[in-house]
Amino acid sequence: VPKINAQSTRAISPNLIVIPLVDQKLTRGAVRKLLGAIPKNLDSATIGMGLAIAEKTSLNILVESLIKNDVRVSLDASALVSDILPVISNKNAVVTPHAGEFKRLFGISPPENQKQRISTVEKFARKHSITILLKGQTDVVSDGKTTYLNPKKIPAMTVGGTGDVLSGLVAGILSKNRNSLESAAAATYINGLAGKLVQKKLGLHMTSMDLIDAIP
Repeated sequence: VPKINAQSTRAISPNLIVIPLVDQKLTRGAVRKLLGAIPKNLDSATIGMGLAIAEKTSLNILVESLIKNDVRVSLDASALVSDILPVISNKNAVVTPHAGEFKRLFGISPPENQKQRISTVEKFARKHSITILLKGQTDVVSDGKTTYLNPKKIPAMTVGGTGDVLSGLVAGILSKNRNSLESAAAATYINGLAGKLVQKKLGLHMTSMDLIDAIP
């Protein structure tokens, strides 16, 4: 995190390992420091949530370096930009966009019609040889050959942060399972199941932290 936030981030939980960076946004310098600080035998990483990017190329350098070291990546939020597609195509990568991020990444909005929505996800997954997890009332997960649907219909999960938890789950499962499609499908199922438990308990007033607590 930016140095200015390091102390307050550490205070949230003793479980967090915090690396303070001089820059407030992702720069090439910050990427160099990160790559020097993270373990060499890293299994997986999730990138993009809450990330501000100063230099476009910095994200590409970070993701490319991780993939070269056999790190499986789950990309979300700010990392979902069209410039990243050449870096992750044909690699062990998962992207987890909502409809707006899907448009930013691939240039078109996913159709409302379920059948067309599925075929659109399949088309881009096939074209770039990646796994796409399109979030919505029904999550659509595809690698272009096989597609899974996870009907959620959990209004409480529209709160900010639940998608970030999902991207973390994808990376967590990817650390143990190299199959990106299986990992994404399992993650969205677990995320949705946790959401149902929390909505039953708290109604519509849930936060992403409540979701994390329900995952075990």
